[in-house]
Amino acid sequence: MYEDDEVALIIEELDEYEKRVLRLLGSLNISQHKNIRKETIKKRLPNKYGKKIDRTLDLLRNKGLLFPYRPNNYGLSTLGVIIAQKLVKEFRDQKYDDIKILMLI
Repeated sequence: MYEDDEVALIIEELDEYEKRVLRLLGSLNISQHKNIRKETIKKRLPNKYGKKIDRTLDLLRNKGLLFPYRPNNYGLSTLGVIIAQKLVKEFRDQKYDDIKILMLI
């Protein structure tokens, strides 16, 4: 459906706030059928990211990665789910890379 090159290109274009929000949504397994409120996103993010959440959600919506379900309620598009899951996997691999080495020894 979506090529890895396409997904990698879109991820490169995202800023740090957009990546953090998508990583949160990916870790919560948000999809087209499972939605999340803006207040919940603000509550789960550190204050650094929560202050710019309105602008970030608008940017993600304009890029087609997020869609408004109801007022202040959002879901991820198909492409948004793929990108969010990829960001979660990259973060997990980066954070727990040393543990993999220890487990092999």
